[in-house]
Amino acid sequence: MKFFRRDWSRPSAAKPRIIIGLVTSLFTGTFMHPVDAAPSSNQPDILMLVYAGPDGRDNVGLTYPKAIPHAQAKSDVQALAANTGWVPSHVNIEDAPAPLVGSKQLMTSVDFVAHGVIPAQGRYLPVEPIVSALRNYPHVAVTYMVGDKYDFQGLREYNDKYVSIALDARGNAYTYHILVHDPKFPKLNLPIYQAPASQTTVAAAPPPHRGVRPWQVVLVTLIACVAGGGVYFVMSRNAPA
Repeated sequence: MKFFRRDWSRPSAAKPRIIIGLVTSLFTGTFMHPVDAAPSSNQPDILMLVYAGPDGRDNVGLTYPKAIPHAQAKSDVQALAANTGWVPSHVNIEDAPAPLVGSKQLMTSVDFVAHGVIPAQGRYLPVEPIVSALRNYPHVAVTYMVGDKYDFQGLREYNDKYVSIALDARGNAYTYHILVHDPKFPKLNLPIYQAPASQTTVAAAPPPHRGVRPWQVVLVTLIACVAGGGVYFVMSRNAPA
């Protein structure tokens, strides 16, 4: 597979949509169901993957479970920029078949590069700006691929009448599953930091290593997303009526 040999530090060579395609297959259950079968009820309406670049230029990818108008995808990128302050560059939008032999289902994907998507000093990952930008999608899945020794102390769980948020943290991958119950929410004021329930003190950690190795991008993302269905199931059961 050629993408294992790519230079992931170069924006022109970074192709998050390749990996997001694999993630999409896992979320939709296409490894367990016939090709082009009806979508799973657990299927996110949009997948977002962010992985850290060694020089602060982080790579962002969006994948949709079907082909959508490119104007809609462009609007989502603009909404992300407006809510986060990111300045997207190298924006690419395309339609391609699902990454399965024999699949005829087209999916739209977007990838771009932006500076400082993952905070340089670690400790938390952006959540509320993403929710606000993508509020019209009932189920949003966001995976952050971070560098080694990332001192994460960010949001882990949240639930109210507007949204339900759950974090699945595995290795260097932090996947948020976000269920939007009411897209007309006001400002959510989500907590940026949230210690684990069993944690009473936080030890100091060395500065994070921003670069993500190619094998970590593939392996940890796949591991993290396998658990996505279970997280979604728990969130669905706990969501307010």
